[in-house]
Amino acid sequence: MSSRRRIQVGILWGLLVLSGGCQLIISSGSDTYLGDLAYRDLASGSVVVVLSNEGHKQLKVFNDSVSYEAEYALYRTTPAPAVDFVSHQVVALELGPMPSTGYSLEVLAVEEHTAAIIVYVVNAIPGEGCAFPALPSDSFYRFIAVPRSGTRPILFKESLDYYPCP
Repeated sequence: MSSRRRIQVGILWGLLVLSGGCQLIISSGSDTYLGDLAYRDLASGSVVVVLSNEGHKQLKVFNDSVSYEAEYALYRTTPAPAVDFVSHQVVALELGPMPSTGYSLEVLAVEEHTAAIIVYVVNAIPGEGCAFPALPSDSFYRFIAVPRSGTRPILFKESLDYYPCP
């Protein structure tokens, strides 16, 4: 939209899921873009109670159905959409609590690079003066399935998008 104002957050961050832990990956210089990857939206929305992240933004990568389905059950009462974990993995993104219902979380693209898979995320934020119901415990989330990254980490590049009041 031409009336939207986007602020690029100068952070490239990611998670490398190791046995029982996560490690922050810092972007390095030599990397080659290999192309866009198809991804599948599995679920998105908001939850009234932040169940799993103690009020912080979080990103998780799931390589098996058991851990994916357990996390999915924290957000939805319906069964988790099926994913072929031989060829794909699931990425879960959660914003953490927001001050109102006017926020959203969008995935713009997923790119394959020689050093990493990069997921481009937009946090849509209501512009100044917008009035939305105040539900300070709302946390917005999205689950997507992406092709397996092998040993490459999955990185996230985030931008903020302020939109005008309806």
